[in-house]
Amino acid sequence: MVFAMGLFFGSFAVAQNTDSHIEPFAPDSSFRSWSVGGGIGGLSLYTVFLGSPDFKTQVPKIGYSIYVKKQFAPTFGLEADFLFGELQGKYAVAPPNTNSPYIKFDTQINWSAALSANFVIVNTNWRSNQSHLQLYSTLGGGMISYTPTIYDYSGTKFPGKSSSAITIPIGLGLKYSITSGINLDIGYQVNFVDAGNVDGYAYSGRNDKFSYTHVGLEFALGKGRKPQLAGHNAEPAMRTEYESGINLLQTQVFRLKLKADSIQGQLDRQRVQTARLEAVVTSANKDSDGDGVPDKFDKCPNTPA
Repeated sequence: MVFAMGLFFGSFAVAQNTDSHIEPFAPDSSFRSWSVGGGIGGLSLYTVFLGSPDFKTQVPKIGYSIYVKKQFAPTFGLEADFLFGELQGKYAVAPPNTNSPYIKFDTQINWSAALSANFVIVNTNWRSNQSHLQLYSTLGGGMISYTPTIYDYSGTKFPGKSSSAITIPIGLGLKYSITSGINLDIGYQVNFVDAGNVDGYAYSGRNDKFSYTHVGLEFALGKGRKPQLAGHNAEPAMRTEYESGINLLQTQVFRLKLKADSIQGQLDRQRVQTARLEAVVTSANKDSDGDGVPDKFDKCPNTPA
């Protein structure tokens, strides 16, 4: 699904030669703020949070997700998330000194839909603000629809009803810009469900939760010459602006120096020419005997003054 989305949105997203310079506080219209993405990964009732699931052994199963995101600021966006897949586990937990009643469960996640806030925690930019590496977190709320099935040790199947419940997904991830319009997305998400029968067996009396570890791609929508708002960082942009101003001033100073050197050369040549003319005039006006007649015209040189 991720690669199919890439083919579909590629004409909108892929652009290698984007505008290399964006002012530090440019308006949102200077950026691409809409994006779509998708991922594939593993689903499990095991999470990084405390609390044991109702089945001792978890069997990671395939899950896949898609989302649409609107970025409102470089550090904040809202996304509509959709998740599908399957959960599976073995050997149900039982009270002490009793046999486990069920050998496994298999739950189909029909769909999970949530609206999540996306917060960029760290954003590192390079190559004139066009490439970025982000650490981000998500927090949202929505609904999940699931259908659990449990099996006893004799192989008897106990299909459950399709149920729905409120879900609160929270996540942490990394995004790296492969190109100016495509990001590699690696994330970990925990979905807290307001129900205890996601696995079909409400032994602990606690609400269930499950994790989704995934890798995927995000595609920026819009004109290819515009950078992504999510990847924009004002600090390197300000540094680029400063360096560009310094380079421009240095270029102007260099040109003025060249012009001044050229004018100075002309003045030096003019002084030499003036000195030559003064020497010629001085020579022409020379009166060695002081009789008031320049030597050049004196027919009786060396006579008394």
